[in-house]
Amino acid sequence: MKKPILLTFALSLFAFMSMAQKGDYSFKESFSVSSSPNITLRNSDGDIKVYASNKNQVEVYFIARRNGRFLRMSKADLEKEDFTFEINNSSGNLDIRIRERRNNYMNYRNQINISMEVYAPKKSSCDVHSSDGDIVLKGLKADQTIRTSDGDIDLVDIQGDIRGRTSDGNINFRNVSGSLDVSTSDGNVKGNLLALTNSLKVKTSDGNIRVSIPRSLGLDLDIRGESLRIPLKNFNGRSTDHKINGKMNGGGKLVQLRTSDGRITLDM
Repeated sequence: MKKPILLTFALSLFAFMSMAQKGDYSFKESFSVSSSPNITLRNSDGDIKVYASNKNQVEVYFIARRNGRFLRMSKADLEKEDFTFEINNSSGNLDIRIRERRNNYMNYRNQINISMEVYAPKKSSCDVHSSDGDIVLKGLKADQTIRTSDGDIDLVDIQGDIRGRTSDGNINFRNVSGSLDVSTSDGNVKGNLLALTNSLKVKTSDGNIRVSIPRSLGLDLDIRGESLRIPLKNFNGRSTDHKINGKMNGGGKLVQLRTSDGRITLDM
């Protein structure tokens, strides 16, 4: 009898720990979608995190905070605080936009911000925009578009073409396969590509760039920076301390890396 009891306890503990990983949330909503939906997420002031799941539905955990402290509030409570939730779920696609009807800049310390933690099908193609928050995407297998005005961007285990922009934040990516076009006005960019399908474009106005790509690729190099650490093998073109233009291994996929004030390192 002890083994079934212990097994039941272990399964219950595992389920509890799995739920606990999502952390506290104010309220949750679920939406039925297709296996490869287009998902649009807009937020004026809060983080947006999207994780791949095996379900043909999207689960959204809305997390309200004031001064960093978690608030257990319902959707109706937040609407009374002058937030609107514009949600459109049609043809297997989902569009969620959180808006604040009034911005109380005079009392910004007491403002509420709402983050979203989203679990979506693996083949979801996301268009994510936060005016003031970090964005995280993990485990998705489709094209992605990311924008944040003041936050970091983190991409993990993504397959597809990615476009990302932040005005003031770092960009990190790990185990990405596809094409990448990312830029930040004030931050570092760091990551590795498991496969480069078309082009790699990285730009920062004030920061360092360090990128790792597979070896032996045919590359068209267009690189400019204050300090360059690029292994030029089988290279045909022009190279100076601050600029590289030419072909490696006969040319092919575009690698464009640019920083106005920083170091560029390309690992292979």
